[in-house]
Amino acid sequence: MNKGCRELDVFVGTKMKIAHTGKEVLYAIIGMMSKTDDEPEFNTCKELLDKALLNLIAFEDEIIPQEDFAMFLELLEECEFEEEEPGIDLIEVNTEEASRILSGMHLSNVHTLCNNSTVIGRVCAFRSTQEDEGCKFRNLLIQFDGRILVSEEY
Repeated sequence: MNKGCRELDVFVGTKMKIAHTGKEVLYAIIGMMSKTDDEPEFNTCKELLDKALLNLIAFEDEIIPQEDFAMFLELLEECEFEEEEPGIDLIEVNTEEASRILSGMHLSNVHTLCNNSTVIGRVCAFRSTQEDEGCKFRNLLIQFDGRILVSEEY
């Protein structure tokens, strides 16, 4: 790993509508891990979160303990999502706000990240590469099973 450059994966989900209750739930899924060149870019979401340095979930203003994480994953699996096309998750992200929040944080010590982004879908992933001259963000929109839908650099 180069001096002054640390690559981290930060997974963020912010707002989800649970169809059977019609209730909007504010939640955050944060996984953070260092990457090496010989690792696959993505495994499944759960595998990444299991390997993450930090897993915290804000759910209805409460932090779900790690031992309850499996229950939360089951809840996600039960949810129905609005879709643009059958089988495709639609995820909308306020990238400017997310960039502002992430760039102001020490990514090695992330606690809870909630922003004003609206996410309809499974998982929104922000990969940040912190370099000497600042932070560069690449926004990856992925499904819950880890399949990449959209990759956008900004």
